[in-house]
Amino acid sequence: MNFLRDARSRLFVCDPTCINLYAHNLLSGKCLARCLAEHLGLSVALCVSRLLSAARVDHSIDKEPPLLPFFHHYWAREMPVSPEREKLDPALSSLTSCSHEDYLFLRQQLALDDLQRLIDEFTVGPDDALFYPNIDYVSLCALCHLLLSRGAEAMPRLVIRFIGVFEYPSEGDFRSLQSLICQLAHAMSDGLKVQFSAESAPLVRQLESQYGLSFSQTPTPSDVEYSPICSADHAVVFMPGSGRQDKGFFRASSICRALSGLTSLPFTIYAQDMPTYRYEHLSPSSALPLDLPEVVMLPSKLSEDHLFALMKKAHIIMLPYDCSVYRLRSSAIMSDSAHLGRFIVGSAGCGFSEDIVRFELGVLARSDYDFAQAIASYIESTSVLGVDSSRGSSSRRYRDFCEQSIVKSIASLLP
Repeated sequence: MNFLRDARSRLFVCDPTCINLYAHNLLSGKCLARCLAEHLGLSVALCVSRLLSAARVDHSIDKEPPLLPFFHHYWAREMPVSPEREKLDPALSSLTSCSHEDYLFLRQQLALDDLQRLIDEFTVGPDDALFYPNIDYVSLCALCHLLLSRGAEAMPRLVIRFIGVFEYPSEGDFRSLQSLICQLAHAMSDGLKVQFSAESAPLVRQLESQYGLSFSQTPTPSDVEYSPICSADHAVVFMPGSGRQDKGFFRASSICRALSGLTSLPFTIYAQDMPTYRYEHLSPSSALPLDLPEVVMLPSKLSEDHLFALMKKAHIIMLPYDCSVYRLRSSAIMSDSAHLGRFIVGSAGCGFSEDIVRFELGVLARSDYDFAQAIASYIESTSVLGVDSSRGSSSRRYRDFCEQSIVKSIASLLP
């Protein structure tokens, strides 16, 4: 039996944008697909970008979900790729060379062609479901175009999850999304099966307020298992983030200096560095965490094994994210840290901040001094970093919430 073509109900997890070459979203995607296959008993496929060189067309039953490279890269100007990767997606040259006026049109056409090819190749019908875990604007346009051509009764079931990043055609354009959401809402009265969710509680509230529809919160699940920390006399703080300013890279030195004055215990802060080319654009006055012996600079890109080894070694995960950027957004690394059972010191006012408090995953801070004080307090309160038994309970409750919320969101839509 060809489990994708012959199964009565199938779930296609469609992520053309996030699951390609960026960060560790492929890990999140695989975790998502495995979780849904296990709990819902469905045939699940992960439909990804053509830029993902690891993708393969594999329709056999396997421990891993099949990876189907169906989608072009729709954000060629906002998320440029290397010339080597352009060879995996010939359409990129037309997207980067066309006029500004044609850019959105070409992206929408590519998205519609990709979706139609998926529908035709696997004869996707009303008993099947398309799940977009990180919906982007052009994919939403393609779904609405497909709805117009097929009618609500012939459409597959749709599960659409917002992450507060790619929902708009361009920066500052917040009106275009409204017509698409209203089109889907209108089609629901004609029988279209749609389930909406968002990755953070603040984003859920904003979308419900704007559109009068029901949204559930579906945080990013993780495959990371809880791992207790052995007692130690040296505190390890890990600050992931690829040297990005919006993830607090330029705050590391200030936090480190403040922390030195608040605790007598030795500590090390491991921080991911910026890519080399970014240093060329820095002013001489920029604060860099390079002259502090307590700060160990890591490469801007870390392998999966290296990343999780550092997280396991760490006592504290520090996330001094810019709340103006992350006001509605969650964080996959925050989810990984919570699943692992690490104490999180994160920025207040971010999309993930409420979850840190709700599940007792750590504490929130605003100023650099607040971050240093929170880290110092945790170090001192754990008796020279003895075992913190509360981490396991918090980790388990957050894991259950992540898993159950996404399963419930999709299960409510199935025939």
